[in-house]
Formats: sequence, structure tokens, C-alpha cells
Amino acid sequence: MASAKTLTHTDFNFPGQTAAYHGKVRDVYTINNDIMVMVATDRISAFDVILPKGIPYKGQVLNQIAAYMLDATADIVPNWKIATPDPMVTVGYKCEGVRVEMIIRGSLAGSAWREYRDGARLLCGVPLPEGLRENERLPDGPIITPTTKAEEGHDLNISADEIVRQGLVSAEHYADMERYTQALYERGMLLISDANSDAFMAAAGCFTSADSPAKFRPETCSFPACFDRGSRLGFPIKQPFDTIYRQKFCFG
Repeated sequence: MASAKTLTHTDFNFPGQTAAYHGKVRDVYTINNDIMVMVATDRISAFDVILPKGIPYKGQVLNQIAAYMLDATADIVPNWKIATPDPMVTVGYKCEGVRVEMIIRGSLAGSAWREYRDGARLLCGVPLPEGLRENERLPDGPIITPTTKAEEGHDLNISADEIVRQGLVSAEHYADMERYTQALYERGMLLISDANSDAFMAAAGCFTSADSPAKFRPETCSFPACFDRGSRLGFPIKQPFDTIYRQKFCFG
């Protein structure tokens, strides 16, 4: 049986086009410096290496999931999307990024657990109590642990106070970022497992979302019992669905 065709490269020249960017997966075209045409190709990148062959329908699935989630969360935060004229294409407003990623955690997992295990009891300015175990639900509810967006290498943890002090965003805008992050997480409760979302604040001065959460799952009410059972048996229960949610903010 013949394999389906893949789209691994585009080379458009739209009327009014002012720039073109070919990323690891997406090809992005700027129109009149204020509109973006984003093509989700079938390219696949592993460890920052673009593999020689694409995956049929990958771009279509990726783009349609993102478009669906943008629509599903538009009542919480306005987003950049204008239209999806093709299953692999989204057209939206061009925005400028804030170099801060908002991460909200419901459980002690991933890098937060590793820091805690190594003795840290203050995570991005948030104090943590003694005696927590890996993947345990945080006793006082979800916490926000931002990182700076590094040009190269891994992002760095940063506190809310330091974000404002460095002038990465104003105190008012940071408060909005926290509010949107918490609201998206609450909508999530069905959500998470390290889902990603890019958000933007458009030139008009309001935050908008670029790529809303990629995974929604039903609430797993039995997790505390499973966690305790696994701990008694001597093996860890891995991250619950509502462990981590990442929110990247930008403005124009």
C-alpha cells in the first residue's frame, strides 16, 4: 500500500509578505508586519534535530488540536487566532514575546521534585514544607513557579518579585499573567501532564493566547489512594494528570 504524502517544506510568497521563518516544525509567514500565517508541517524534530522524513497528517493533527483548544479557552483569555483556512494552517495576529514562562504545579514532580530532593525549600519564591514525597499533591494547592526564557540552554527559575524587578513585565501585567494561568489550570482540572500553551498580549493591550493546552483528561479522583498505595509498595506513582501546566506569555 502506498504511503500518504507528507508536507515537509513550504515556500510561499503571499501578497504583502514581509518575512518568512522556517522552524523545526512550523513555517511562519508575516503579512504587513501584523498578521502571521502559520503552517504546521509534517516535519518531526527530536532533540532539536529535524528528521529526514515527515509523518503523514502530523501537521494537520497538530494544527487542528491547537485550533480546537484556542476556541475552547477563548472565554478565559482572548487568543491570537483569526482563522484556520486549511487543516494545516492558522492565521492570526503577530505579537512579541515576554521572556517568561508561567508554570503552575499541583504536585511535587519533575524539576521541582529534583530541587526539593536536593534540599531546596524555596521554589521561585514559594516556600515548601518539609516531608513532601515525589508526585505528592501540594498541601496548599497549586503553586506558580515561573522561569525565564533563555536564548540558549535550559530556562532558569525566577520569582514573581524578580520578574517585576528586572522589568520583564510590569506588576500589573504579571498579575494578569497569574490570573490567566490559574484560570486555565482550573479549567484544566481535567488537564495536564505537562501541556503547553503560548499566550500573547496584543498591541491593543490585552493578553491573548497563541497555543492553548494540548491535553485535557478527566479528573482522576482516586489519585491520592493510588499514590499512598504505591508508596507503601515501594514504587512511585508517576505524575498525575494535573501535575504541571506551562503558560508562555507574550505581548505586542
